[in-house]
Amino acid sequence: MKDFDGVLRMTSEPTKRLERWPTGIAQANFGERGIVPKSVSLLVGEPGDGRSTLSLQIAAAIAKHTNRPALIVSYDEVFEQVKHRATRIVQDDLTDFLVMGSEELQDGHGITTEMLQRWNPSLVVVDSIRVDGVRDHDLMRAIGELARADAIRAQRPWIVIGTVLSGAGEDGWTGAVDHGLFDTWLTMSRASEIETLEGKVLRSPNREAFRVLMTRRNRFGRADVESYFTMTETGLVPYELPAKD
Repeated sequence: MKDFDGVLRMTSEPTKRLERWPTGIAQANFGERGIVPKSVSLLVGEPGDGRSTLSLQIAAAIAKHTNRPALIVSYDEVFEQVKHRATRIVQDDLTDFLVMGSEELQDGHGITTEMLQRWNPSLVVVDSIRVDGVRDHDLMRAIGELARADAIRAQRPWIVIGTVLSGAGEDGWTGAVDHGLFDTWLTMSRASEIETLEGKVLRSPNREAFRVLMTRRNRFGRADVESYFTMTETGLVPYELPAKD
């Protein structure tokens, strides 16, 4: 029961379980059982670490789950480049994707409320915003504010990919997280070897380095969750640590 001023007693409403959509990769379930539809996530890393690949794999799973295509907004690649990656990774059904390539983007971020309402994508992936100047911080904030409003209005998750250039560090992104623009903050990095809790050192089974996904902050679940992947021709494959002897 609501009081006259809109305040709710905590004991007056049944506890509702958050709806979550499966990402297709248990190790990329954002610390829990899947991605929350109204969430905005920030995925930060350096070039070539697999953030675009992981986001594309998640987008394909969300599109299948909702029976609505996902939208990829690429600031780094033209339409054909995005399509080439999707063909290599997803292979079977490109109807799961809508793409706005960098050739279509002139000023600003190019994403409008009208466009989102017209196409009604199941998920929006923004790939990527670089940390190398004031303009990029302004762009990040503008997209974060748009994503926040749209995610709540349309119950649509967003993944914003951030690129940390060499020597820039992650400090440029902590302000965005602290100011509440993003519900989940994840980082992706590369490692030639990883150490288990038992102190055993493991090396990547192929020539590619491990990809390490860390959930650093999560408004809807656990944080400080670390997952490991190997890169293949068809995308990221989870790497399970050996069971303790």
